[in-house]
Order: sequence, then structure tokens, then C-alpha cells
Amino acid sequence: MKVYELIDIVIPNYTKRLSELLTYLEIKPARQRVASLIYFSLLFSLFVAVFFYIIFYRNLFSTFTASLIALATFIGLFFIIILLFYLVCSFRVDLKASSVEAVFPDALALMATNLRAGLTTEQALFSSARREFGYLRKELTRVAREVNAGKRIDEALYDMSRRIRSPVVERHIHLIITGLRSGGELARLLEEASAHLREVQIAKKQMSTSVLSYVIFIIIAIGIASPLLLSLVSRLAEVFSELYSTIEIPNITANVPMLLPSQLTLDPMFFRWIALALIIANATIGSFIVGALSTGNEKTGIKYLPIFLALGIGIFYVVRILISKIIQFIV
Repeated sequence: MKVYELIDIVIPNYTKRLSELLTYLEIKPARQRVASLIYFSLLFSLFVAVFFYIIFYRNLFSTFTASLIALATFIGLFFIIILLFYLVCSFRVDLKASSVEAVFPDALALMATNLRAGLTTEQALFSSARREFGYLRKELTRVAREVNAGKRIDEALYDMSRRIRSPVVERHIHLIITGLRSGGELARLLEEASAHLREVQIAKKQMSTSVLSYVIFIIIAIGIASPLLLSLVSRLAEVFSELYSTIEIPNITANVPMLLPSQLTLDPMFFRWIALALIIANATIGSFIVGALSTGNEKTGIKYLPIFLALGIGIFYVVRILISKIIQFIV
């Protein structure tokens, strides 16, 4: 069994989905690139796990425990790398689609104007390929060349829709193709599609404005309130743990079992790591929620994750330092 087949068992259809994303990004051959990524991730994860085992783990833990931690590091890091690569590729594909959606109505309207001015279909496509249209310019130029080479315009437009992962673009191109095959006027179809797309964009902007208050609330809760509370709780828990460890309880009797406060003490670092783990989890979940609310696509929230992490961890340590200074001043 090959490595990428084993990955498909753990993460169903991972290689197939990643190959599709690479195809949208015009990275070929996609299947071989996916296999190379998996092998690189395996080697890198193995190197990191062995490095941490030699430098840290075997000096801090027993051989068996250190081996288990190194194995967990290898497996965890491997899956984190391939999942991050998938998310980055998916984000780039969505970014490409959103850039096309933003200028698609203007391109259709310009194309309709060129057709009404008497230009042929391929000339109208070439003239509509403006530099400000970005990636859409490349696609329109490609369609124009294919039509000029003898390919039917409906087939060229259909192939274009398959290179852009956008339901909006695909749906309107399908409507244009259907109208062309039924004998409709291309200029009128383009104008109607352009007008409908502008209405959709206006509706999306109105929806984004309506949920802005929810987005602000989530940002405040995740970026400020959550790290602040976790910092207070973790620092106070460390203080109480240190106090309990200094309390001396007299040995009244050995026959009566008692749960002593000194037996409840935990490593102060435990509270800190738990708080940091919660901050990271909250920032990750919150970034996806913000992306879903603001754009309708949760993957677009990935760009907010570094900001939430930096803000949350920064506030966490700043508040801890302030609390420590206050305690030292009081004591």
C-alpha cells in the first residue's frame, strides 16, 4: 500500500481533493505533487521528532515515555503539515474565485458593449480582457484564443467555468451557454447576467453589514476578554497552588485518611499550558466563525488566525506580568 493510499484511509479523499485544488491553481502534474508533499511531510516530521527526542525528551522523561512523546510528535506534526497545506491551497483557490466574482459583472457588461458596437465574439472577448480584471483577464484571453482557433464559444466558456471554483460564475456561465444554444442574443444575455451579478453583490454587502455587530462581539470576546480572564484565572490558580504547598498540616492520626491541601497541589506550569491551549483553540474556532459570518466561507477566516493568536497570547502574558507586579507590591 502506498503512502497516499494510507492517508486516504485516515483522511477520506484527501489526495483526490488536494489534487483538484492543485488543478484549480494550474499546478501540474497534481497527483505527483501531492505524493511529493506527503513524502516531504513524513521526512520533515520524522526529523523534528528525532531532534526533539535527542535534545529534550530523553533528558526529561524515561525512555519509554520519551519514545511515546516522540511518536506523538511525529504523527501530530505530519497531519498538521498536510492539513495546513490543504487549507492554504483551498484559501488560494477561494481567493482566486472571489477576485473573479468581484470583476465578473464589469467584464460581462464590457463584453456586451463591445458586441453591440459590432465586434465579433472573439474580438469582444479580447477587448474585455482588461489589466484591472486580474486573473479574469487571463481566462478571457484564453477563451478568445480558443474561439479564434475554431472552438465553439459555449464549449470554451464551459471549460473556463471548470477552471474557477465559483458557484456564482459557474451558474451564470451556464445560463449564458443555455441562452446561446437556444438561439438567444449574446449581448442581451451578458447584460442580464451582469445586472443580476451586481444585485447579488449588493445583497452580500448588505448581509455583511447586518452581521458586523456579531463579528465585532466575537473579536472582542476572543481577542480580549477570553485571554484576559484566562490570564487572571491561571495566575490566581498558580498563587493558590503555591500557598497550599507552603501550608503545614499536623499529622493528627495516621488511622484517619484525610485529603490534605498539600496533596492537591499541581505544577504551576500546568495552569499556564491549559490557558494557552484554550486561547489557541478559541482563536482557531473564532477565526472560522468570523470568516463564515463576514464572507459566508469559513476558510476565509484563516487570515484572522495569526492576528487572534498574537493578540490573545500577548494580552495573556501582559496581564500575567501586571498581576505579578501587583501581588509583589501588596506583599
